[in-house]
Order: sequence, then structure tokens, then C-alpha cells
Amino acid sequence: TQPPPRYTQGKLIEKMEELGLGTKSTRHSIIESLYERGYIYGDPIIPTETGIAVTEALRRFAGVISTPEMTAALEKDMDAIAEGVETQLEVVEKSREMLAGVMHLLENSKAEVAAEIRNGIKEDRILGVCPSCGADLHVRRAKKSRKRFVGCGGYPECTVTYPLPQTGSVMPTGETCPQCGSPRVRLVNRGRKPWIFCLDPDCPTKKEGNGKEEERPAG
Repeated sequence: TQPPPRYTQGKLIEKMEELGLGTKSTRHSIIESLYERGYIYGDPIIPTETGIAVTEALRRFAGVISTPEMTAALEKDMDAIAEGVETQLEVVEKSREMLAGVMHLLENSKAEVAAEIRNGIKEDRILGVCPSCGADLHVRRAKKSRKRFVGCGGYPECTVTYPLPQTGSVMPTGETCPQCGSPRVRLVNRGRKPWIFCLDPDCPTKKEGNGKEEERPAG
């Protein structure tokens, strides 16, 4: 059995409309926020490990706010205010009671929630396996310059490092370069198509007659 196809941004907006999530003027910005916070990438949309961890943590410890029904109910309350069916005070009090209960649940489980999200962030920072020693390759930051780079988890025994672009989200693809054996990663910049490229700056796939890197758009 094949899994269902991933949502494109357009299909996700249609689904949000079907579930009563957001409004015509806010749905695009809601999706944009998910990209900016590193919860999703690509189009069709792929969730990051951080995004999955946040979702699972909310489902486990504060399930009420992870359902489309809750958000749709809040949207209906906003409409009720606009139509004069309910007052702003009534809706605010109702929302305050619900959110107070959610905050109580999260407060009691904050250590577990933090651990789950921390694990998701850690997974997103692992870009593949070191071709030299087999340890995980991690996204790191230089102490002085604060520039990010890829470093081997086997350091100091293994000193393999790779440079990284300083803008955009870098995601693992699970692929290795057929030419040099280094991991291939996906770079996502807002407003641009994602790109997949080999981490090794000296890889033969990046050398053409004009010396420019050879990258390919993510499918």
C-alpha cells in the first residue's frame, strides 16, 4: 500500500478551508510561519523532526490544542462576535478558561515536553554519517565567529568538517553523494526553491568548466 501523497501548499490551504482553520487572509501567513520556525520545508511539504516533536508533545500533554476542532471553534467564536451573536467578553472568558487548563497541563509536564522537543531539534541537527569514521555529522557554530558549519561527532579523534551556507534551513536528505560518499543535504531559503547539494566543497559534482557548484532543485 502506497502512502498518500504529501500536501502541497495549495492542497494544504484547501484542507485548512475544509476544516475551518484560519481565514482566506491568514492561511498563507500561518503556513509561512511553519516554514520560518523550521517545522516544515519543501513543497510538497515535509515535516522536520522538530515539527514532528512539537506536534507529538502537544498531542500527548495538551491534546485539546492540537486538534483542528479547537482552532475551528475559536474561528467560529470570532465570527460570532462579528455577527453580534456573542460578546467579545464572553468569547475571551471562554478562551481564557480553556487556555488556563492547557497551561496547567503543560506546566505539569514541562520537563517531558522540553525533552521531546529537544530530541527533535537534535535530530534535525544531524545531517548524515561521516564518510571517514562513521560518526554522526552535526550542525555546529564556531565559538568566535558564530558561523555555522558541519562537524563530526567523533571529534577530536576525527576532524572532518564542512562549510555551510549562513542563511536558510539545512535539512538532512538521507542521501549520500555517489561521487565522494559525503551526505547530500537540502537547503531551504524563504521565497526560493529548495536545493540539494553535497556537503563536500571539493566534490567532483561541484566542479564544472566555470568552477560553479553544481546543485539540483529538490524534487
